[in-house]
Amino acid sequence: MSANFAAFVVDDDKEMRNSLTHLLSKAGWDVNAFKDADTALRKLDGLHPDVVLSDVRMPGTSGLDLLDELKGPDHPPLILISAHGDIPMAVQAIQNGAYSFMEKPFDPMRLLTAMRHAAEAHQLAERARRMRADLLSLSGLDRVLLGHDQRIAALRDQV
Repeated sequence: MSANFAAFVVDDDKEMRNSLTHLLSKAGWDVNAFKDADTALRKLDGLHPDVVLSDVRMPGTSGLDLLDELKGPDHPPLILISAHGDIPMAVQAIQNGAYSFMEKPFDPMRLLTAMRHAAEAHQLAERARRMRADLLSLSGLDRVLLGHDQRIAALRDQV
């Protein structure tokens, strides 16, 4: 089972989208499924997925275009899937920042493992980012007296 992970599934093929949603839901994931990348991008900030799983070839914005949009530390990792994948495409996707690339048909357990690893890495990076921000916001005294215990708070107030 996953530990409170959330995923976006982006695939224009309704049967594949439903199959992936079913697989992830059965594994304990919170899943939001979208038939196109543009809709998924619009929902990204409000829903904050841990991982985005996307088909490569879709009308309009492709999975590779989605990868370009999701670059940067504030975005969730992207796992690409494709029935039309080739080695150069997979290598290019990974070099451009995709977390993983899988060819259809894929082993469901392998997909779930990759999704879990991507989600864990994303959550860990988010926690580290929040901790860095918290440390930067601390005053000099707060950097010496760390903690939220009542005694530490009282000592901080007294000083």
